[in-house]
Amino acid sequence: MIVKTWKKKKFFIGMIKIGGIIEKYIRLYPERTSLIPTRNKLLNEELRRIISKNTFKPWVIDFLVQIKHYSLEESQMIYDVIWGNQCARRRKIEYGDIEVFVHQRSQGRGRVLTTKLTFHLMPEYPTDRYIEILCGEQHTFPIQLKKLIYDYNWCPFCNERFCEMLMRNYMSQLFKKEFGAQIGLDQACEISREKIRTLTIELDDVKYNIRVFVGQQRFDCFCSDVQLIGNYGDQYKFKVGGEYDGFHHDEQDLEINPYCESMRDFAKIRAKDSVKNKESYENKIILIRLKETKVFDRRKLLHNQKEVLQEIIRQFNEQVKNLFGFYDVRLKYNPNIIFDPLGEKKSRRVRGFIDDFL
Repeated sequence: MIVKTWKKKKFFIGMIKIGGIIEKYIRLYPERTSLIPTRNKLLNEELRRIISKNTFKPWVIDFLVQIKHYSLEESQMIYDVIWGNQCARRRKIEYGDIEVFVHQRSQGRGRVLTTKLTFHLMPEYPTDRYIEILCGEQHTFPIQLKKLIYDYNWCPFCNERFCEMLMRNYMSQLFKKEFGAQIGLDQACEISREKIRTLTIELDDVKYNIRVFVGQQRFDCFCSDVQLIGNYGDQYKFKVGGEYDGFHHDEQDLEINPYCESMRDFAKIRAKDSVKNKESYENKIILIRLKETKVFDRRKLLHNQKEVLQEIIRQFNEQVKNLFGFYDVRLKYNPNIIFDPLGEKKSRRVRGFIDDFL
């Protein structure tokens, strides 16, 4: 009964929040729909810990239905301004809106490289167009306008570095060992920097022969001294590496993959990933991979430690069994331990009902 009452209270808190936020932004930005926050931004800031992403849309629909009962015009106006097709037709995003958005998003350090003339000559609807942007770190990348404005996506180069750091912090806190960043395979696997592997990568029925200098490749994070105690009291020592794969590791569409100018470039990425997998296996290194295309994006790493840690633990346990044949070393996810993905604070234990009882 208590749980149901809390869920009901939480529901109405969320409804009130959504209603207030919608009305506030309609009042502040009636003619600038590009500045209305995205669903993700609202969930990250004003609705944090109140509702989840999956319940946001149904609650908005419920809110609009309630408004519709006493004012069909007002409900339609709210829908048009933020979500509807009429909004897109009446308030089409202009080139100036994009420049303002990029300036604000980059804190004045980035700019739009696509010219105004080129933008207006594109045949696609504005939100479907791809533009070139220079971020504050001087990285150039293409991005679809709707992903830039409505999904709040940004520079994939900066994003990947940030996600690598988040993954390294999770690994360090989970295994209680410091993981080094960008550790070369020559050091991790004790091999020559001049060691070469030649791989044949087939893409769209075309074969590419790629030569990879194995020793010059790097793990995003690595620790050679992860120590764990098995279920029967035996102590084990493992080498563990981590790799964060941004979307470019799996995206073959060259128009939206800023890292690749040709299919050979994409084949090189595939070849390097394959080399790391093979060297790790041959040298008994447990290699954990988190992929952006498999939902482990920036937001997931920042705000959903349960899924991140469960995936790391799953891959670790599976490789311990396959590489070493050990069945008594099984990590388990502990929901009572809270990690800081930014690495600014130490992990802490959350008191539960059992703690109060004991």
